[in-house]
Order: sequence, then C-alpha cells, then structure tokens
Amino acid sequence: MPSGDERPDELVFMPDRTAAQWDRLLAYTERRGFRAGEDLIGRGEVDRAIYIVVEGSLEARVREGRAGIQKAPAFWGLIVPALPLLFFLAPGLWRNVCPMATLNQTPRRFGFTRALTMPKWFREYGYVIGIGLFLAIVASRKVLFDGSGAALGSLIVVCLAAAFAGGVLLKGKSGWCSTMCPLLPVQRLYGQTPFLMVRNAHCRPCVGCVKNCYDFNPAAAYMADLYDTDPHRSGYRKLFAGAFPGLILACYTAEITTIFAAAALDLYYWFSFPILADRLRATTGVSIPAELVWASQGAIVALTVMWIVRTLRKETPYVEQAVAPKPARVASGETLARLRAAPEPGPRP
Repeated sequence: MPSGDERPDELVFMPDRTAAQWDRLLAYTERRGFRAGEDLIGRGEVDRAIYIVVEGSLEARVREGRAGIQKAPAFWGLIVPALPLLFFLAPGLWRNVCPMATLNQTPRRFGFTRALTMPKWFREYGYVIGIGLFLAIVASRKVLFDGSGAALGSLIVVCLAAAFAGGVLLKGKSGWCSTMCPLLPVQRLYGQTPFLMVRNAHCRPCVGCVKNCYDFNPAAAYMADLYDTDPHRSGYRKLFAGAFPGLILACYTAEITTIFAAAALDLYYWFSFPILADRLRATTGVSIPAELVWASQGAIVALTVMWIVRTLRKETPYVEQAVAPKPARVASGETLARLRAAPEPGPRP
C-alpha cells in the first residue's frame, strides 16, 4: 500500500503477478457488472465460474429462493401458459376439470351442502373480489410466488379450501366458481365466443344460483353482462377488460410507465374535447367548430409525443449515473509496479 493517506484508484488483486500473467488471465475472463442488491448465485444453484470482486462489496445471504428463479417450473412454465389458450378455445373444458370446481361441487355431490342463497352484498361484489384476487396474485408472482415453493403451495391450498368452503355454504357454483374465483374474469373475457362448446358436467340440475350463468350459456353470458341494466355489473367487466392489457405488459415489460401515461392522457382528451364542446354550446350558445376539436386533439397527441421524447432523454443519463452497474476494473501493469514499489505504511499513532 502507498504511504500516507494516498489510496490507489484501482483495486489490486494478487499483487505478486506480473502484467504478462494478468494479461494471460484476463484473456479467459469476462467482465460483468451488477446492481446493488442483485443476486449473483442463488441457493442450490451450480456455478463453476470463479468470481473476483474488483469494485464494491459482496454480501452472502441465505434464503430459500429469489425472484427470477422459479421453484415450480412445470406449474409456471407449462400449466399456467396453457390456461389462457384453453379459456379462449374451449373454456367449458377447463370448468369441467378445474380442481377448484371439483372441490366446490363435492359438498353438493355428496349431499352435505347448506345450499344458501348469496347475500346481496356478495351478489354485487363477488366478481369484484375475484378481480381483486387476480390482480393481487399476478402482482405478487415475481416477488413472491415465482421464488418460493412454500408461498405457491400455500396459495394453491388456500384457493382449494376457499372453493370447498364456498360449496359447503352456498348453492350451485355461487360460492366460488361463478363469483369470486380469481380465474373467472379471465375466463369470461377470453371465452365469450368459444370455438368449441363443451357441455357443463357439474350443474345437473341447474339451481339458478347466479345471474347470466357462464356455464349455462357461455356464448351469451358475457354479452348479457355488458348490456345489463345494472351499470355496475357492466362497469366492473369493462374496467377489467380495459386494465388487462396493461397488466400483461407490466408483467413482462419494465419501461412502460411513460408510454402508458401518454396514452392515458391522449385517450382522455380524445373523448373529453367533444363532450366539452357540446357543453359549451349548451351553456353559452357558442358553437365550437369540429375542426377546432380535431386540432385540439391533435395538439394533445403532439404534446405527449414531445413529452415522451423528453422523458426518455432524461431517463438515459439518470440510468447511466445512478442505476446502471459500473464496469469492473483491473489494475494495469504500471499501477501494480508502482504499488509493489511503495513502502508499507508505518503504524498510526
């Protein structure tokens, strides 16, 4: 080490090696940068590489899993990706073989269900509860369920238990499958026009447990909900349909906030400007030309495009300075020679 308070700008590792030896070693290495808090090797993983920390620090943490390491690859990699396509092509098939539906109908099949009618509040908000559960599960997948087999197993057990309890208390499928199941909003959205009609195998006979039953007539049930006289019933479904594409993008794309914010502003004023023009004409008698409305809509679009460009330009230097990992550095031959020649520091007083 140099004498005094001087400190080298570069980290020295294996100072007894010559510059030629370092060059030979570096010819077989790869430089990698890591952000603060990023995991290098997860517990249980096999990695034959040797890592040399040349800048920063390395912390060892022992935990069961981490985001990005799936503890149930068959579940997330095979079963879950197949479900949306099944909902789209033949939703009735899934509703017949779904384990939650089987447990939900077990009390009815063996005669120990109480077969109660849904309370009013549950009839109104059961679908909303299902939407909330679906959003919560999807939002928690990468940070919890992907990396923890215990968490995923607990989620499955809780859903199965809730489906069974709903079958014990309420009649038909009103306790779970046709109300608060987190998969129901996706099933009804994708399966509103099935390619293959599969007859319902559970509800024999039908007990009329829910309105616009999806199992009774899937081709018409969703359309009946959208045109229902209750505005809340159609509103819940329209809200989920509008939010669903953004939710999917958010799961697989990190940098979407700027584009979505601009799109939301454009859509808002695209529909609001004509309404504003009509209200001004009704209250003041002043007629707003359609050309002015179009020009206003175009001006908002132009402003948001400029805003997107400015935001992305601002983001790039921020990432480079504050977020992006710094490249690894290895001491040069000249620095190594200077450090080897420097006297050892004396004891401090």
